[in-house]
Amino acid sequence: MVKIILQIYPVLRAESEEERIAMRPLGRNVARYQEAVDEMTKVVKASDELGVWGVSWIEHHFHSEGYEVGPNPGLMNAYYGAITKNIRLGQLGYVMSVDNPIRVAEETAIISHLLKGRSFVGFARGYQARWTDTLGQHIGSVATLSDKGADDLKNRKIFEEQVDMVIDCWTQESIDHNSDLWQIPYPHDRGVDWFMSEWTQVMGAPGEIR
Repeated sequence: MVKIILQIYPVLRAESEEERIAMRPLGRNVARYQEAVDEMTKVVKASDELGVWGVSWIEHHFHSEGYEVGPNPGLMNAYYGAITKNIRLGQLGYVMSVDNPIRVAEETAIISHLLKGRSFVGFARGYQARWTDTLGQHIGSVATLSDKGADDLKNRKIFEEQVDMVIDCWTQESIDHNSDLWQIPYPHDRGVDWFMSEWTQVMGAPGEIR
């Protein structure tokens, strides 16, 4: 069975490149963004009615020109899932060289509940330096063009570790992680001074309190 996924790159409308320049920065134009959201709603509903398997969004930031305005794919998934019946909603994908893996795991799990399983999750590495380098600075990640260079290898290492963490969050009662990027719990060797530890020991996940 062929599964067709409509990949949406949100673009704010301009009648011409001259209008896009005249209205710069079009990517921050509230009315045109609202129009794009409304028009995408029509596309998603039509795709649902036509029996398309899924619709997905990108994660891109800082597109002041009005191209690829997709800063929060999960939010779009939840909204469009609420106004459709059969189509699956997802992202292609969360940029895991910069995103917080625990937050991604939480967000996608909630979306799965809201959509009652009509969701899927995709991951990306991040190739646009102007925003990947900014959002990834807290963990030392930078954009990559998959050229096998030092930045590419570092991006790949961070990406793979953080995808594994998302999967661990989905599949384990509690997680224990210690690396150059993350310590869970923090600090890993000493643990957390949790004032409700007695309650967690009784009612929390097995092994969560040691």
